[in-house]
Amino acid sequence: MTVKVKITIVAIIVLVTAGLFGVALTDKAFFTTLYLDQGEITENTDGSSVFPFYLYKDAWQKYQANVLNLTFNSVLAKDDLVLVTLELTPGHRYCMDSLRLEFYVNNVYSAILMADPESGEDLPYHYKLSGNDSKAVLDIPSFDTEAGENIFIRFWLDLSAVSSIEQGPILMDLSMHENSVLKIVRHTVEQHVLQLIIPD
Repeated sequence: MTVKVKITIVAIIVLVTAGLFGVALTDKAFFTTLYLDQGEITENTDGSSVFPFYLYKDAWQKYQANVLNLTFNSVLAKDDLVLVTLELTPGHRYCMDSLRLEFYVNNVYSAILMADPESGEDLPYHYKLSGNDSKAVLDIPSFDTEAGENIFIRFWLDLSAVSSIEQGPILMDLSMHENSVLKIVRHTVEQHVLQLIIPD
């Protein structure tokens, strides 16, 4: 083996090692995307709904590897205020990456309050809220959380701020990944339908 060949091999090893090290330090190096499957919904006595998401179905069409649970609820909190909550519970090895909610509900954009009406406390995540009279979009492009850490999203609907607001669909997109050295797979849920219910 010549000196030139040895130098070439060493250079390749260094480049590969540097590349793997770079992948280990970022949450954005993914080589493929897999879509999660929703399992059977559980309706709780408090009115909330739990949506489980799985990696795959086995040969007997049974869901396997529950990596995420979404708990969704809306309650009349006080007077004309409706509290809407989403809790994302990833598996202990998984990290949440992003969340996007599209509200197809008339007047909802004018009614949404992101800060707590009493304490003024806002969401601990960077977000963008946009919309018009017929649609609202809540976009959280990234979460700075640990593996297995719950994500808790809450906002209020001020019914007194609009002439009327009806029930309607929310389309949800989210992404997550397994916390490993090689971030090869990003798992996503796309255009998942949640039903916004305005309690009496």
